[in-house]
Parts: sequence; structure tokens; C-alpha cells
Amino acid sequence: MSKECCVLKLDSGEEIISRVVELPSDKIALDHPMVIQVIMQQGTPGFGMMPWLMASEDTEFIIDSNRVVTTGKPKKDIESQYLSAATGLAL
Repeated sequence: MSKECCVLKLDSGEEIISRVVELPSDKIALDHPMVIQVIMQQGTPGFGMMPWLMASEDTEFIIDSNRVVTTGKPKKDIESQYLSAATGLAL
């Protein structure tokens, strides 16, 4: 089963990046999901990533696909930063 890296906008308003696997029964598996947040750096907006569920030691989560408003392909630099954070490998 292939895990494609995607940016997802959830119906809660959260924007997350994750490796994603579509499952039967309208479910999606998220592997190492991270929430993307806008942060200000010296008055300039940037972005940061942090684990989607910070209090869990799990790294894979199953959600209903109807909670996803839209998906997209991440920008290359964001995908590289995400994969480095998710795997611990410098890319």
C-alpha cells in the first residue's frame, strides 16, 4: 500500500500534512500527521509544523474521509521539511 504525502484541509479548519492511505469504508489512514500553523518571524508570516496529536505516542491515525474538505500536493520545500521531521532523516 503506497503512502502519498498530501496536505489536507479538515472540516475543523485544521490544515495538516501527512502520508495518507485511503482505506475501505470511507476511512483514511494518516501516518505521522502534522498540523501546519502560521507563525510570525520578525513581523513576517511563516509556517511551522507540529504533531497533530501531541499527547499521543501513536504515529498513525484513522479518520473518516468525510471530515476532509480538500486535499492537495504539498510544495516541495514543505514536503521535504515534513518528511525530515516525520522520519528524522535530513533530506
